[in-house]
Amino acid sequence: MLHIVVFNVVLIAVVAFAVWGGGAPERIVAGLMFVANAATALLPYDPGSTFLWLDWSGFGVDALLFVAFTAVALRADRYWPIWLAALQLVAVAIHLVRIVDRALVPLVYAWSIGQIAYPLMALLVAGTVRHRQRLRDFGDDPSWSGETRCTDGAGRPADPLV
Repeated sequence: MLHIVVFNVVLIAVVAFAVWGGGAPERIVAGLMFVANAATALLPYDPGSTFLWLDWSGFGVDALLFVAFTAVALRADRYWPIWLAALQLVAVAIHLVRIVDRALVPLVYAWSIGQIAYPLMALLVAGTVRHRQRLRDFGDDPSWSGETRCTDGAGRPADPLV
């Protein structure tokens, strides 16, 4: 159970960093990750049977998270949410593999689903760091596609009257 404590500590640190230093996409993804973790923790778990068949409740959480990450990726003026959605799609696909391949070892199924979260957190940290760098370098970092940068290209604020 130590791995669960370590995971939760790392998740809370990553979420706090994204909320403190991120733009809107980083904060939204941090919230989504936190809520998905809480929802997963509330799901019924029986070590003897949970991963013997498709874990429908876990699949539901992962599928909804994929849809939410995809919505952020389609709207955000960032590249990292695309990778985030793609990795979450892998988690959804692992659930679907369980339907097709009944020989999938339950431990492998459970481990595979759980390990996807670490690269997701790494992407969120990298996205937050890059956001902070763009703010430092340009003074502004539009969060959503279609927003215009409020600088003149050299990092100076653009004339608000033009």
